[in-house]
Amino acid sequence: MFFLYYAEKAQPKIGSLAKVNHTPGGGDVKIENRKLEFKEKASSKIGSLDKASHSPGGGNVQVRGR
Repeated sequence: MFFLYYAEKAQPKIGSLAKVNHTPGGGDVKIENRKLEFKEKASSKIGSLDKASHSPGGGNVQVRGR
């Protein structure tokens, strides 16, 4: 019988362990911890409420399913 033992012969990809000890550096990065105030400054777009009371017309149109 022919058995394959992949676990014994398995190797990593070429060069995949080349940078295993790499630690990313970002310099002096500060994380801001203050609350943003969007709700106080938010307003609707210009002219977006002009047609707020519009009701679509169309007459007596009935949709029937077959």
